[in-house]
Amino acid sequence: MNRRAGKPITKKVTQLVNVEEHVEGFRQVREAHRRELIDDYVELISDCLLYNL
Repeated sequence: MNRRAGKPITKKVTQLVNVEEHVEGFRQVREAHRRELIDDYVELISDCLLYNL
C-alpha cells in the first residue's frame, strides 16, 4: 500500500513481444548488415582492380 496516499500501488502489466517475432527482427538486421558488408567488399575489390592497387 502507498503510505502517502493510502491507496494500493498498481502496476501496469504489458504483454511481452512474441519471442519468434523479436528474434526474426534481429535476423533481418544481421542479414542486412551482412549484405552491406559484402557490397562494400565488392566495391573495394572493384576499385582495387580499376586503379591497379
